[in-house]
Amino acid sequence: MKRKAACAAVLCTLVVAGCSSDSGKQLKYGEMATFSAKSGGSYGVTVMRVEKGDNSDLSALSHPSDYAGDTPYYVHYSLTKTSDGSVQPDVSLDAADGSTHLTMLSLLPSLDFSDPLHPKTQTFAKCPGSTDSLDKTAKGESVSECVIFLAHQGTGDPTSVAMTQGKSNTAVATWK
Repeated sequence: MKRKAACAAVLCTLVVAGCSSDSGKQLKYGEMATFSAKSGGSYGVTVMRVEKGDNSDLSALSHPSDYAGDTPYYVHYSLTKTSDGSVQPDVSLDAADGSTHLTMLSLLPSLDFSDPLHPKTQTFAKCPGSTDSLDKTAKGESVSECVIFLAHQGTGDPTSVAMTQGKSNTAVATWK
């Protein structure tokens, strides 16, 4: 009888452990998590802050009516080269309001050819990303990045930002 109880306890532990939602390293905004790059070397990721925007910020985009009622949130983060040599980071961020994931808005820079001899790159002013590549920086240097998430009507402010790598949906780090 004791053997059956022990087996049942082990089985319950395994089932409960298998159902847990592992969110990797738990960090506060401003803290850095360090990861190994597939290409070799290592890099750090620091989510600095989440800034709430206004729906009017989206009026600069093509078809702003597509975003009616949405609230943009700007996730400001940095990548730091923590080793020498080539480093190609694998970073995918996800902002969530508890169990509701916000929608990532990917924007590509556009070119302004009003002066054909000196075209200018136009970026989204509220959430500029770096034009520098982490791979080209020296050990210890950082590049600043920003990603936009949209909260649709009825979605609250994001309470966490999680990072995944590769094709995995499992968070390797979560900032709150």
